[in-house]
Amino acid sequence: MNYRIIACIFFWFFGMGIAGEEHINKPASWTILVYIETTHGLQEWSFQNIHDMTLLNADNNVHLLVWLHAHGDEAWLYKVGNRSLKEEATMVVLPDVAQNIVNAMQIAASCYPADKYGLVLWDHGYGILTPYKDEETGEWDVAPDCVEEEDAPDLVECLCRPRYKGMLIDAAHDTCLDHAGMIYACSAIYDILGKKLAFLGMDLCMGAMIEHAYQLAPYVEFMLGSQECEMPDGWDYAALVRRLSSVPEIGARELVASIINDYNDYYEPRSPEGLYTHSALDLSYALTFKEHAKRLVYLMKAVRDADAQFLGYVRNARKESFSMAWKPMYIDLHDFYDHLLNYLKTYTLDATHEHLLEDLQEELKLGCNLIDNMVVARTGGFAVERTHGPSIYFPQHRIDNSYRTVLFALHSSWLSFLEMIIEC
Repeated sequence: MNYRIIACIFFWFFGMGIAGEEHINKPASWTILVYIETTHGLQEWSFQNIHDMTLLNADNNVHLLVWLHAHGDEAWLYKVGNRSLKEEATMVVLPDVAQNIVNAMQIAASCYPADKYGLVLWDHGYGILTPYKDEETGEWDVAPDCVEEEDAPDLVECLCRPRYKGMLIDAAHDTCLDHAGMIYACSAIYDILGKKLAFLGMDLCMGAMIEHAYQLAPYVEFMLGSQECEMPDGWDYAALVRRLSSVPEIGARELVASIINDYNDYYEPRSPEGLYTHSALDLSYALTFKEHAKRLVYLMKAVRDADAQFLGYVRNARKESFSMAWKPMYIDLHDFYDHLLNYLKTYTLDATHEHLLEDLQEELKLGCNLIDNMVVARTGGFAVERTHGPSIYFPQHRIDNSYRTVLFALHSSWLSFLEMIIEC
């Protein structure tokens, strides 16, 4: 029996049936749901963040709700603000993380309709790859790219893992949110709302990826995330609620840009390693970027066919590109483009194929411009000054099996490009 369908029907009626005197029919400016999963740690930081959220000067124009799963098979949905928590529902937690997100958003939207909706995912994250659980240690992680630890030893040494937020590990059920689940959840929420989420924020590690942006684009206007690991403090929710309290009618673009600015103001004095990053992406550029990537892969294969030595230039550009400290299989895509363009300044082809090289250089420049236009706002410490906003999966030794079903990898031919470079 499909419990997703049963759950959707049940929570639709449940959401409509819990209206109380504070529930309103007139749409507010914003309803934002923060989905917090802490069964795999980070509890103390979730309490601090929730405390900061209660500083919201709540009225009928901004509604902030928190879904909290701390242990067992139950979660609590709270409305926060005016220095208090109001319990909206006690919910049964399903093993399906994506369905839990949909159920929580169904209640939030039913009880607190709004012109604009935001969703924040709060917990651990591992980029686009699906993590697995080590049965011996009980720890979750993604498979390493063989010897990737050698790529950035100094930064890896700085990253003391217990201090950092690592998508949505439900340790009570040994499940997590993978890329297919994210697509399902956002698609179902789109059907519930009848429109796109104004933003989806990932208050977790390594969420700012091209692959995430592409698969969310049909259902979300703006995406926020970090290219690197996050410290457990997460977002500056106190600054966020101050802004919502003072300017409840703020537009989505302005709000996501302010979240990035506040992130910088919070971490600049608190991150001596200078490793913090965060960016807001305009997902209206995602489809255009996919078409660009498809052309780019075609051109690189064509140049490879004309000169097999070209792949050496590509591999060298990859090695010199900025890699994320904890997971070096993720790189800054703009930085890779910059390095490859620099290599191509001294690279030549015969007259018959010279036009391919010219077309490739123009496509790389176009890609840089697309990334710049996609990024609404970004911030980063001194150790990550070569980051530009989005990362991409670009291993050097092996391709993780979970990546072979990622939509961007398939639709843009990026997977076939990786297979060509790695010679799988």
